[in-house]
Amino acid sequence: MFFDSLEKTVMIPLYIEDAKVICAHSKQPLHTILKEGAFGEITIHERSVIKQEIIDILNEEKTILFLKSESILYVQIRRDDLEKLDKKIYLHVKDIPSKYNAYVEVILQEDLILNIKGYKKATLKSCKCTIPALGDKEVNSLNHAYTLISEKFEPSRLSRGGNVFKKLFYKDTKKASYLWENCEIAWARKSNVL
Repeated sequence: MFFDSLEKTVMIPLYIEDAKVICAHSKQPLHTILKEGAFGEITIHERSVIKQEIIDILNEEKTILFLKSESILYVQIRRDDLEKLDKKIYLHVKDIPSKYNAYVEVILQEDLILNIKGYKKATLKSCKCTIPALGDKEVNSLNHAYTLISEKFEPSRLSRGGNVFKKLFYKDTKKASYLWENCEIAWARKSNVL
């Protein structure tokens, strides 16, 4: 199971009383206000965890190979006027339908490594990559690639860049369906959150 950060969420203040998790707002046990199968996260101060071995497990750090060198990723851009762009620099990905989205190619020049600390959000190690739509410009990270692509192809955006886990897609060729996958979901799968 995976917590989909693209879905609407609510924040539930809670506390522990008599070994029960209580909603601070309604004063009801949490299991009485949530649907069966509800999935979410709880963030709590380390000092509130009784067993040190649990803290150690939840803070375990590791690095894993996310994508190999020469993998192709696509940065999602949003424009209301896609017809004005040169079609050689972007594409529509049929598996990710949207009227206003297009995708700009980025090619990894090095392996892409994930840094993982427990169940916290993973971070990406810097990784050289090229952007064919910008004359094969080489940059040192996917964040930088996303910022440059946003500057060039989303000129009306007030801020540049964003969460690369949500805006990058890749095709897992090991799967029978060969569907494009959001990197956030792929990260969860690779880091055993799913």
